[in-house]
Parts: sequence; C-alpha cells; structure tokens
Amino acid sequence: AVLALFAGAQAQTGCSSCVLSQRGDILPFYQRNGWDVSSWNHDNIVDNWCQIDPNGCAGVKASCGCGGGNNGGGSSGDCAACVLDDARPDIKPFYRQNGWNTGRSNYDAILDNWCGIDPSGCSSVMNGACGWACGGSDDGDDWGDDWGDG
Repeated sequence: AVLALFAGAQAQTGCSSCVLSQRGDILPFYQRNGWDVSSWNHDNIVDNWCQIDPNGCAGVKASCGCGGGNNGGGSSGDCAACVLDDARPDIKPFYRQNGWNTGRSNYDAILDNWCGIDPSGCSSVMNGACGWACGGSDDGDDWGDDWGDG
C-alpha cells in the first residue's frame, strides 16, 4: 500500500503542462516580463516560478501528482543532501525499506517524490533548515504576493 503513494509521477513536461493549466496567471506574468512563453520554454518557466514561489510550487505540483521539489539556490545535490542527510535523516531509511536506491545519485528523485507526498513538510525544510541550499529561504522580496498567495 505504501508503494502506491509513489505511483503517478509525471515527466517534467507533463508536470509543467499541469502546473500551467492550474495556474493560469503564470504565463501572462512571464510574457509581460519579456519571457518567451512558447511551449518549448514551459519547463524553464515552471522551474523559475518554483524558485520564486516554493510554497505555491509545492502545492500545485502535489495536486498535479508530480512532486514539489524546488531545487533552486545551491545545486540540486546540495539541496537534496541537506534535506536527506541533515534536516530529515528519517526519510532515506523509509525509502530504502520500500526498495528505493538511496545512494546520492538518486537523492533528487527521492526528494521530488517526498515533496509530492508531503508538500508542507518539504516546503518547511526547504524554506527553513535547508533554505541556504534549496533557494527557499525568505528574502523579504514579496515575490509571493505577485502570485496571490502572500
């Protein structure tokens, strides 16, 4: 039954499509700010939005079933290592017990999956203890307000 939680992950392109269909305000915002909003650039737009609004990103990605990973800021490896090795060392044993490869090469996949299952916990760690590595710490710039969630 636990493994059923891991089903339903979408490819990034499918994820971006879902995110943009649920958040109709994103593409017009980026277009107004000079971005090319052609479909080939949707993944980049969603990735950038997730760095600007990690809480909104986690929630929408969770509802799309594609994980809420915001691995901006440091490298994605820094973010995943901070979360899995330091802030939440309980996550890796759970995944190992459920047949996942918990080696460093799979950290991003584990983090993305966990963020899809627990977007609130994910956001809390990425904006708190691991904000320096995940690019999720609040810098007081009010970007969240532009997305209607702050």
